[in-house]
Amino acid sequence: SFVLLKNEKNVLPFPAGKRVAVVGPHAVDRKAILGNYLGEICPDATDNCVENPFEAIAKRVGGGASASNLTVTSKGCDVNSNSTAGFQDALDAAKASDYVVYVGGLDGTVERESLDRVHGIGLPGNQADFLDKLLDIGKPTAVVLFHGGILTFDDDLLAKMPALVSAGYPGFYGSEALANALFDGEADEDLAVNRFGKSTVTWYSDKGWKDAEFDVLGFSMTSGKGRTHVYY
Repeated sequence: SFVLLKNEKNVLPFPAGKRVAVVGPHAVDRKAILGNYLGEICPDATDNCVENPFEAIAKRVGGGASASNLTVTSKGCDVNSNSTAGFQDALDAAKASDYVVYVGGLDGTVERESLDRVHGIGLPGNQADFLDKLLDIGKPTAVVLFHGGILTFDDDLLAKMPALVSAGYPGFYGSEALANALFDGEADEDLAVNRFGKSTVTWYSDKGWKDAEFDVLGFSMTSGKGRTHVYY
């Protein structure tokens, strides 16, 4: 289930029928959303039959045929890249919209079975830099994270986020579920009242990790505080 980590002034759910920009590394993702414990998903052995977040939100927001007039997308950045080539196009899309959904976080190139994160537990690549610029635009924005392990943000960036949602790797129907969780439809009689669940882990702030003197690569049970990542 999705976990609503932050929702200042009850900005979520967003209303349908408004112009929405869906940006971020996973905005048009069909693969990372599935996680990495899966068999064949589509009949042609690809992921082409998987609905991505942009497509699902476009249907939810636009009410069908008008979706293309209300919903735009631009990645802005990749999951783990330092290229800024896509920043401006995505920022322009956000500026021209009423609401913004950022879908980013992690994927199998950063974490999976036999692949641990060794460069910290913040957003990889330049996602944080892009998010900082995106949030400075000042539009009502929902930050959605695909991830297995937790993620942290510095306090200044976290303070800028109107809404923050932990989505895990939500699977084949994840995009449709996400669209329903983030947006009110024109008729919501079929939606459950409670759109979000409870977290299974503790989310420390970036400052919290520093205060805990935590070393993700420290495996000694006798030095320092005598506890490893398993404690957390």
